[in-house]
Amino acid sequence: MKKLPILFFLLLLFYPQHGFSRAQCPSTFLNQQECCASRDLFTQSACSAVCSGTCSPGYYDGCYSCSTGQYNIISVSEAKSCPAGYYFKNGICSACPRGTYSSGTGNTSCTPCPVGTMQDAVGQSTCLPCPSGTYSNETGKIYCDDCPNGMYSAKNGSTYCVDCPAGTYSDQAGNLGGIGNFTCYACPAGQMSTEGAPSCTNFCPAGYYNNNGACTKCAAGTYSSAGTSSSCTPCPSGTYSSAGASVCAKCPAGKYASGTGNTSCTTCPGGQTSSAGASSCKASVSCSAGYYNNNGTCTKCAAGTYSAAGASACTRCPAGTYASNGASACTRCPAGTYASNGASACTKCGAGTYSAAGASACTTCPAGTYSAEGASAYTRCPAGTYAAGTGNTSCKTCPDGYISEEGAASCYPRPTEPVSCPNGSTKSGCCCVY
Repeated sequence: MKKLPILFFLLLLFYPQHGFSRAQCPSTFLNQQECCASRDLFTQSACSAVCSGTCSPGYYDGCYSCSTGQYNIISVSEAKSCPAGYYFKNGICSACPRGTYSSGTGNTSCTPCPVGTMQDAVGQSTCLPCPSGTYSNETGKIYCDDCPNGMYSAKNGSTYCVDCPAGTYSDQAGNLGGIGNFTCYACPAGQMSTEGAPSCTNFCPAGYYNNNGACTKCAAGTYSSAGTSSSCTPCPSGTYSSAGASVCAKCPAGKYASGTGNTSCTTCPGGQTSSAGASSCKASVSCSAGYYNNNGTCTKCAAGTYSAAGASACTRCPAGTYASNGASACTRCPAGTYASNGASACTKCGAGTYSAAGASACTTCPAGTYSAEGASAYTRCPAGTYAAGTGNTSCKTCPDGYISEEGAASCYPRPTEPVSCPNGSTKSGCCCVY
């Protein structure tokens, strides 16, 4: 009987709250019953009585889930909420996955991390702001993205990156250590950059000028080529440009731009017109065939071109035709000549070639034929002569002991036996004569 008080005193020391209030559950056990089974007999009976209760969603019963490593062996009324960083699912508290969090207790779900934040660990009650040099423009991120080269973010929790100003650069994206681009660096002396540059260069691109190391876009009405110029050039009259132009554009026909540095062209007033690139307009005129309206003046078409009445421009003659000054139409080249596009006259075919009328090129004479200069057709070599190859200007006589027929490319030996001639012809040497 004296042993009972001593045992009772030891139990109070081991379980200070409610007698048998709380004990540690080894992490190797999957549930309360397995955990209880490892205890002594009176603890097993206490656990089996307590663990039969049910709780509301978001809670588990008086026996803590083994995921927390604890359980209650006394009071079923002591139901506990899932702690921050966890949520209730399938009767247990589960850790919030990476990219999510849960604050407070009793959560039935986890919340994705908002933009500008991340979380790369499980079971967290908050998300972490993206450090400077990185950003996040999506929810539920487990890491933040580096600001790309040429951009930066200077503050924590950024949802976007900003272009580096002209005259500076950034090049830290993807470097080991993952610091990202948290600032931009001034270009070294003698170098320059445009806005959003990943590096500096020794010159500004076309359409920009060097503004103390900052490549600044040319204003509308000006232009520049690539280089180190400290200013842009105004567009000349008859042209215009938008900002950042490398060249100025001509005003279209029917519009004009007077003076320099124009940002647009003005439409000619009623009854007036202009050609492309005009600095002023002139009264509208209708020119006759062979002429064109040159900014209000009728101008004769050049040789090799032609126009119909009322034309604003002359048209080049097609191949195989030609035209002299002021032509209203093109003339077809005669046989034995040729012409390419825009010709003012036709050219004779050379010896050994020929052409039909309207030709754009001459044709080479085939073997067994020849031609003189300006030929409209080739001529076949007469019998007893030949022309080997193509492009021949004459035929050659067959050597002694050889003969040929008309249009021959070569000769053959004269026959030694008499030849019988057909009716109506007589024999003359080796040949039959009609």
